[in-house]
Amino acid sequence: MVRVLMVLLLALAACDRPAGAPPEADAGPAALVGNRTCPVSGEPVAGDPHNPTFRSTFRGQVIGFMCPMHLKEFEDAPDAKKVQWLERARQDAQATRAR
Repeated sequence: MVRVLMVLLLALAACDRPAGAPPEADAGPAALVGNRTCPVSGEPVAGDPHNPTFRSTFRGQVIGFMCPMHLKEFEDAPDAKKVQWLERARQDAQATRAR
């Protein structure tokens, strides 16, 4: 009986990760990118870049957005587009730190 419960618990834990998601998606807390501009529009992020009002987590990175519409656009986009926007947010954060 205990073995059956353990197998079921392990199976349920595996279901938490979407099919094809990389294992690092489950690795620890998400890191804040710290972008000052919205990767979708290029406009300033709403709120503090270190605590954005509108944010999404993708591949362990928290990205800030200007508005809920751009947040939704990001969340509805295919992963390939999200990767581009994540890179744009990272570049913005790096440029800000370099100043």
